[in-house]
Amino acid sequence: ADSLTDSFELSMCFNTISEGLDKWNAEVALMQLGQDGKLSKSSSMLSDGALKRISAAGGDAGSAAEAAYKKHSASMLTNVYLARGATKYDTAAVASKYMDTAKADAQQTLVDLQALGAQVGVRLETPASPP
Repeated sequence: ADSLTDSFELSMCFNTISEGLDKWNAEVALMQLGQDGKLSKSSSMLSDGALKRISAAGGDAGSAAEAAYKKHSASMLTNVYLARGATKYDTAAVASKYMDTAKADAQQTLVDLQALGAQVGVRLETPASPP
C-alpha cells in the first residue's frame, strides 16, 4: 500500500508543479495577491516518508535524486516567498526576478521528481500542450 501511495504523492507533486508552470501568469498573479499558487501548494504533496522510501529504493541514485529535489524545491519555495515580500516592500522588477528564479527552480524540480520516479518505476511526463 505504501508504494501505491508514494507513487500517487509523487505524481500529484509533479502534476501540480507542471500546472503551475503551464499557467505561469496565474501563478504570478496569485503571488502578487499574497496567495499560495501551485508551486507553494506542491510542497505539502510529497510527504517525507514517501520521499525517503522512494529514495531508498534507488540506492545511491535515489539519494542523489532526493538531495537534488530537496535543494531545488526549497529554493523554489524560498524565491516565491521572497517575491511575495518584494511585491509588498520592494519593486515589481525585484518580485519578477525572484519569480523567474522560482520558475527555473520549478523546472529543475520536475527533472528531480522524474529521477525519483525512475527509482520506483513511475514515469512522469509533462502533458502535451494543446495546439
